[in-house]
Amino acid sequence: MRCRKCAQPAVIKMPRHNTSLCKDCFTEFVHTQVRRAIKAHRMFAADDRILVAVSGGKDSLTLWAILLKLGYRADALYVDLGIGDYSARPRQKVQRFTDTVGAAYQSKLHVHTVEQEQGAGIRELATLVHRPTCSTCETMKRY
Repeated sequence: MRCRKCAQPAVIKMPRHNTSLCKDCFTEFVHTQVRRAIKAHRMFAADDRILVAVSGGKDSLTLWAILLKLGYRADALYVDLGIGDYSARPRQKVQRFTDTVGAAYQSKLHVHTVEQEQGAGIRELATLVHRPTCSTCETMKRY
């Protein structure tokens, strides 16, 4: 399978677009799609400050990186729920990403630590509001 744009070996086949692309052409394709979506939906202007909520997963970190590479002034927000390794591992990933990619674009990471900001951890808050931990966590992330 060959890249439809440059004839190099393809790494992804996209039946929806009736194409296959190599790594470089796929990266260019994704950046173009993001640029078009921002423009089509009038999400923000080139000089706006953007805050990207990041979880430590590939989707949110990739979006942050793409926005930076497209020239947007984007910082990141990580919500530390304080749930042991569940929160510590992604926070470390986000921090490493910030130290490399974010630093290259003078972008900052803002960390919201639930226990410090709300005075109690997510489990204690769940007990206080008589809700399951997952429901409390989802509410915290949303609002």
